[in-house]
Amino acid sequence: MKITKLLKVGAVCSMLVLGFLVLSMTGNKVLATDTSSVLTKGALPLGSTNYAIPADAVFVSPSGSSGGTGTITNPVDTVARAQKIIQTEGRTIVLRAGTYHESLTKDTGAPMWDTGLTIQSYPGEEVWFDGSSAVTGWKKEGTAWVHDNWTIKFDASPTFTKGAPDFTAENWKNINPSYPMAAHPDQIWMNGKAMQQVESFNKLGLNKFYMDYATNKIYLGDDPTNKEVRASDLQIALSMDVPKITVRGVGIRRYAPSVPDLGAVRISEPATGSKLENVIITDSATSGLQISTADVTLQNVTVINSGLLGIGTNRAHNLKADKLYVANSNLENFNMSPIASGIKLSRSYSTVISNSKIVDNKSVGLWFDEDCYDATVVNNEISNNMSTGIAFELSSLAKIANNRINNNAGYGLHIFNSDQMEVWNNTLTGSPMSILIQQDSRKSEKDRYWAPHVYSKDISWYVNNIKISNNILGLPTKMASPWGGVVALRDETYQRTGNQMGVSLNGNVYYRTGLEGATTLVQWSTKTAGIKDWNSFTNLAAFRKATGQDSRSIEMTENSTPLNTNGFARYDIQQQASAVASPIKHAIAIASDLPSGEKFLGPTPNLLGNLDRVDAKQIIGWAWNPDEPTSISTNLKINIYDEQHVVVDTITTEANQYRADIQKAGFGSGYGGFAYTIDWNKYPKNKKYRVVVFAADDAGVYNPLPNVRYYAN
Repeated sequence: MKITKLLKVGAVCSMLVLGFLVLSMTGNKVLATDTSSVLTKGALPLGSTNYAIPADAVFVSPSGSSGGTGTITNPVDTVARAQKIIQTEGRTIVLRAGTYHESLTKDTGAPMWDTGLTIQSYPGEEVWFDGSSAVTGWKKEGTAWVHDNWTIKFDASPTFTKGAPDFTAENWKNINPSYPMAAHPDQIWMNGKAMQQVESFNKLGLNKFYMDYATNKIYLGDDPTNKEVRASDLQIALSMDVPKITVRGVGIRRYAPSVPDLGAVRISEPATGSKLENVIITDSATSGLQISTADVTLQNVTVINSGLLGIGTNRAHNLKADKLYVANSNLENFNMSPIASGIKLSRSYSTVISNSKIVDNKSVGLWFDEDCYDATVVNNEISNNMSTGIAFELSSLAKIANNRINNNAGYGLHIFNSDQMEVWNNTLTGSPMSILIQQDSRKSEKDRYWAPHVYSKDISWYVNNIKISNNILGLPTKMASPWGGVVALRDETYQRTGNQMGVSLNGNVYYRTGLEGATTLVQWSTKTAGIKDWNSFTNLAAFRKATGQDSRSIEMTENSTPLNTNGFARYDIQQQASAVASPIKHAIAIASDLPSGEKFLGPTPNLLGNLDRVDAKQIIGWAWNPDEPTSISTNLKINIYDEQHVVVDTITTEANQYRADIQKAGFGSGYGGFAYTIDWNKYPKNKKYRVVVFAADDAGVYNPLPNVRYYAN
C-alpha cells in the first residue's frame, strides 16, 4: 500500500506536554496553567497524558497474563479479557505501556458492556494498538523476495457496499485507473517505511510489493534481509457501539479496513455520548475514523496518513470536534470525488468544528455533503489541500468564521445548492478561486428517508440568504480561473440573477498579486438568459456599480498581499476596518470568540495567547507577539461588556509576568502572563459581564485572545 509522508506527531502544532493548574501567584511570577489544550492541534504526544486512575480500575499490560485479576500488580494481557472482569457501569480500563494487537468490538459474553466504559493509558506511558504483525522467513526468488503461506485476504470493494462494483457515473467513480490497487487494504512497511502495492509481479520494483492471492505469497521488490517487515493483518481497531464510551491517551496504527468497513475506528449507533481524547489514528488502509451516532465529542484527536478518508460521518448529530489535526488523507489516490476528504460529513445536524488544522490532504479538506444542517466552522486552519478547502453542498445553515483557508488547489470555499450561511472574517487566499457559489438543477426530495430529522424540511438545496463579510479574498499570481476570478456566483438553471439568489457581500478586502494572470475579479449572474450572459467584472468599482454589492469593500490595486508574514491583515489594512468592516454579529461572536460589535478584517491571530480564567478577583491569561519574540511585555486592552453587548469599561494593562509553561512551549522568554486584579464592585450588581482581552501586535493593532469569559457579580 502506502507511499506515506510521515509526520512527527509530537510536533503536530505546538510541542506542549504541560498540564498544570494555576494555583497561586507571587510578585511577578505566575505558576503554570494548562496551555496544552489551548495551543495543541491534534493529540498530545503519546506518553504525555496524565489521567486520574479510579480505585476500581482494571489494568492491562502486554506482560500480563490471561488469568490475571486485573489489579495493578496482576494485570490481564488483553483489553478483551479486561472487559470480562467488569461487573458494573462506569468502570475504567487502564493500559500499561506497550503494543496491543487487538480488534476491540462489543463482547456479548462480557458481564458489563452496556454504558460508561473508559479506556485510557497509564500516566506517562506510551500505548499503541497496532493492526500489523512482523513478517519473517523471506527467501530470494529471481529479482524478488517472497514470503509463503500468507493467508490474510481483505475485501477490496471500492464503495461502501460490500461486493458492489465501482460507481459508474462520469466524474463520480471512486477508483482512479492510474491507481487500480487503491481499494485493496493490504499494507506493508519495511523499517517503518510504507511500501506501495502493485497489481502484478512484473510491476515490482523498489519500495513496492505484490500480493499473489492465488498462491498465498507476498513478493517484495526490496531486500528485507536484516530489516523489519510488518504487514497489516487486522481490519478494525475499535468498534464503539454502546453508549458513553471514552477512549483517551492512546495511538491506533496500521489497521486495514476495507472501504465498506468505514474506518479503523467506528463510533456507531447506539454509542451516543462517546468521546475520543488525545487519540492518534494513523496509517489506516482506507478510512481512519467513522462516526454514525449522536452526541460524540472529539477533543485533541490526530488522524493522519489515511488511504481514502480521514474522518467520515453520517447522522452524527451534535458532533463537537475541537483541536483536531487531520492531514495526509487519500494517500491511495482515490478520485477526489465522491468520497476522498480530510473530513466528510453527511446528514448530520448541529456540528461544531473548531480550533483545528485540516491540511495537506490529497482531497477536499472539509466537506459537508447532503443534508447537513447547522454547522459551525470556526478558528481553523484549512490549507494546502489538493482540492477545495471547505465544500458546503446540498446543506443549510452554517457559520464559517475566523478561519484561515489558504493555498488549496481547488476553491477556497465552494457553496453548492445551499442556503442560510454566514461567512465572516476568514482569509480565503492562494487558491484558483476564493469563493464559488453554484446552483444546479438538483432538487431536494420530500420526506427523504435518510433525513427524518425535524430540520430536514428546512434543507432546500437552493442557494439563498448567504452573507459574506469582513473576509480577505485573493488570488496568487497567474492562478485565476479563466471563468471565475476571486469570487464567482453561477445559477446553472439560468433562472436568477446573483442578487435574486440572496447573496450579499460587503466589508471585504479583494486583492490579486499577479494582475496579468487574473483579469476577472468577480463573475456574477446578472441576467436570466443563460451562461453567455454571466458578467465578468475586472474591478470592484464596476461590480459595485452593476450590482450594488460590496459598497464598503476595498480592492488592492498594488501587486502585493494584504497579509503580514503570520497570515493576518497588515497594520495598514486593519487600520481601515472602522470604515470597511461590518460590526461582528453577536451570533458570530459567540460561535468564534470574536468580539461582538467590533470591526475586524480577516481572522484574528487567536493562537498566540489565551484568556485562561475570570474570577471574583482577577482576569488571568497570557499573550505573546511572534513578531517580537524576545519582548518581555505585550500591551493589552480588556473590554468589559454588559448583557446588551455594550462596552462598559476598557482597561489597559500588560502581559509581562513570567510563566514557565510559556517558555517551555517555545514562546519567547516566558514573560507573557497577566493577572489583572479587578474590582467588580464598581459595576452594577446582579449582572452578567462578558470579558474580552485584546493583545497588541508589533504594529499596535489589538487582536482578541481566544476564549471569551463571563462573570456574574
